[in-house]
Amino acid sequence: MREMPDRVFVDSGEVMVPSAPCLLHAGAIGSCVVVTAHDRVRSIGGMAHVMLPGEAADPADPTRTRYAADALDQLMGILAGMGANPSGLDVCLVGGADVIGRGDQGPGRATTASLLGLLADRGIVPVRTDLGGIVRRTCTLDSSTGAVLRALGDSRETVLMPATAEREGGTPDG
Repeated sequence: MREMPDRVFVDSGEVMVPSAPCLLHAGAIGSCVVVTAHDRVRSIGGMAHVMLPGEAADPADPTRTRYAADALDQLMGILAGMGANPSGLDVCLVGGADVIGRGDQGPGRATTASLLGLLADRGIVPVRTDLGGIVRRTCTLDSSTGAVLRALGDSRETVLMPATAEREGGTPDG
């Protein structure tokens, strides 16, 4: 049986790729969109908690990872620096809800569209998505197995994307 890794919280506007296996967790995801990316060969993964579409106006802005393009660039860059193959990543998107009732004008739709376009430009199609609606979510990535859990509102976490071994017909322990 595998020992459970530590849980690390990823706040709005943060990008995190741990050097050791852990559970990356983003909570209270409303209009934000969380991007998880996992390399099944290297067993490494990371998370970006994206707040806004597009990119920061100032490339020197220390909070630029709040923006879709900057967060995705950083996430993919760190993973590539650790040996991940960007075209072989399992990507999952969670969030983009209209929790403030703005309909088509809500920030969640624009952030979702921005991320999907940026991923398409890289030739990446998300393996799983859980987007839209009107309810906040949480998202957890097991950085070593690629499993993604999500919860809607106050419900319990459920599996959105099983661990790589489970998707490929193996068992999580080996």
